[in-house]
Amino acid sequence: MAQSRGGHAFGKIFSNRAFVTLWINQVLLQVSYNMLNVSLIILVFHLTGSNTIAATFILMAMLPVMLFGIFAGVIADRFDKRKILLISDLGIGAAMLLFVPVQDKVLLILLVAFLLNVIFQFFIPAEAAALPTVVPKRDLFAANALFQFTPTAALIIGASAAGPVVANFGYNPVFIFGALAMLATFFIRRALPPLPPAVHMVFNRQKEGFGGLIVLSIKHTKDGLRFIFGDRRVWISIAVLSFIQAAFSTVAALAPGFMEQVLRIEATDASIIILMPLGLGAVCGAFLTVRFWHKTAMRTLIVRGFLICGLAFILMAVTPIAGQALAHQEFLVTHIRPFSKAFTVSGWVSIFALFLGFGAAQVVIPAQTTLQKNTLFAFRGRVFATWAFLTSIGVAIPALLAGGAADIFGVVQAIMAVGIIVISVGLLGFRADYFLARFARR
Repeated sequence: MAQSRGGHAFGKIFSNRAFVTLWINQVLLQVSYNMLNVSLIILVFHLTGSNTIAATFILMAMLPVMLFGIFAGVIADRFDKRKILLISDLGIGAAMLLFVPVQDKVLLILLVAFLLNVIFQFFIPAEAAALPTVVPKRDLFAANALFQFTPTAALIIGASAAGPVVANFGYNPVFIFGALAMLATFFIRRALPPLPPAVHMVFNRQKEGFGGLIVLSIKHTKDGLRFIFGDRRVWISIAVLSFIQAAFSTVAALAPGFMEQVLRIEATDASIIILMPLGLGAVCGAFLTVRFWHKTAMRTLIVRGFLICGLAFILMAVTPIAGQALAHQEFLVTHIRPFSKAFTVSGWVSIFALFLGFGAAQVVIPAQTTLQKNTLFAFRGRVFATWAFLTSIGVAIPALLAGGAADIFGVVQAIMAVGIIVISVGLLGFRADYFLARFARR
């Protein structure tokens, strides 16, 4: 029964032409964006040898969200989302091409990364708000499962390809492919129908004008925040999504250092032994979650996902410690080697990465579905922009702290700390009603 229900849901969303257009574009964007990010983190680490500077790359991705995130959400609610997506496609593609001439200069790499993510901030709320616009509420869970499957499948393809491509051909093919992929998304996305705002937002009887738009942004941001914190389901969903993304982004910033300084495996092989199994685990998690979600409470899924992720982080971090304690030869080398010369090390790390992806899917799908179902149409752009804004704060600060901690105390200790925090949040979820009731009485 569960299987037929899940298959029917997927069949319905694939018959939705507007959804299919959004989905195909997401595939192209996510593959190229994952290739780019993995390549740039490796590039910055190789240019500097510093975990802190590698974490600064994450900051360049998050800083635009802090500066423009809320404003971008108002833009998404104010203008036709199709036009915003089309302009963003061209802008992101042009920014990707800019990495070609600056790839040996760390400061310029960080500046172009900042520019790319400024453009990306206007894309994110427009796409997130477009999905529930073109998909009926009853099909949102299946649509979100597929939209969760797509980035993880793209992670498998894009991130897994990044390491081998960089190792054999250099960085230019990654940048050029990204630019061409975004050009393709521009032409494909033109098939979307117009996605105008639900209502025209007017301030002082004027719809246009940059100054009026700023004032309008402040006004409607206040309205959006009032809506978010007025509905417990909305703000808890945003908090959950922000936290899990912060945890994964923090560890991603430490991945090159973990590979070369701890495992003694080439950083480019992270694509194969960490990112590929992580993506496969997320695909499996998304599949099982959408098949059986109606039998399990949303909170139970999320709590279970947190516990799985936290335990997997800790086990991945202690793998080299256990290997050295057992005096296994692969864990005792002092030189950097390809993963093919360290199958035991790679195998254990890949297993834990698989469980990381599986746990993440059980957090993201129910949380994002709850958020979308309980967000009014007119507030969607602002709500998703607020989610991105809170995530940026939650990612940037821990990533920098983790990078510094890794340089001072060690990468293993930093990743273990992330795992312990994730498990603590999961355990807190078991008593969420108690803590929320106490909070409400204050």
